[in-house]
Amino acid sequence: MGQILCRQYNEAWSTIGSWTMIKSLGVLGCGNMASALVKGIWNQKKELSVSCFTPSKTRAELLAKDVQGKVLDSLAELPSHDVWMIGCKPQQFEELAKEIKGKLSPDSIVISIMAGIPTSKIADRLSIEKVVRVMPNTPTLVGEGISLLYMSKSLDQEEAKQIKSMMDASSSVYEFSDEEMIDKLSGFTASGPAYVFEWTRIFANKAMDYGVEEQMAYQMAKELLFGSSKMMMDSPHSPEDLREQVTSKKGITYEALKIFEKDGLEKMTFSAIE
Repeated sequence: MGQILCRQYNEAWSTIGSWTMIKSLGVLGCGNMASALVKGIWNQKKELSVSCFTPSKTRAELLAKDVQGKVLDSLAELPSHDVWMIGCKPQQFEELAKEIKGKLSPDSIVISIMAGIPTSKIADRLSIEKVVRVMPNTPTLVGEGISLLYMSKSLDQEEAKQIKSMMDASSSVYEFSDEEMIDKLSGFTASGPAYVFEWTRIFANKAMDYGVEEQMAYQMAKELLFGSSKMMMDSPHSPEDLREQVTSKKGITYEALKIFEKDGLEKMTFSAIE
């Protein structure tokens, strides 16, 4: 495999509201992740026209209320939108595709946040060319997420630039030139929060073993992870350097890290991600 292009986009790169070509957005599937992304996008550009659809209408109505949008009653006739976001579950895509194939404007850009479905399949099922895959993670719900991005070659340079700027509204965006990287890294970025939550649970349980009350134990564990993460983000030093600053030769932390090494923590983590 050749060199993989990866670019990161963040607030320092993007200009708020710079995506002037995108004036309307349709959302098919309004779950937590899709709603978080759409609300972040709309908060950046509140003149954006948004249409929402879910079969039961319940989640669509909630999102439409938050972004001053409208609810689509059915998929029989779809309005013309610059961008469509598909946020349904992957196993629901085939049925959705049958209902909307041929109803999207050929110039529309489709953004998929479905896991495991390649852009080629989406383009084929919907008879369109311009497809973008975005794989966000749950911290996007609080504006601190990571989104992996891949765009099909059918988007021109200006369209690609505007999509990048739009997606940067609610997460840090990492673009890859190889679509396979989206699937490979999902075990790290999309599942990663669960690993952090599990570490937090383990720390809290150990504190409770020592007699700490449950609520206090969980608060201590959360602050431990939060404070350590903030320290890493704010520091110019690598995680290894920061680890060494905490570790005294032959001290408690040193011995604990030796246990991690002996028991194969890194190998176990790699296996879990893969």
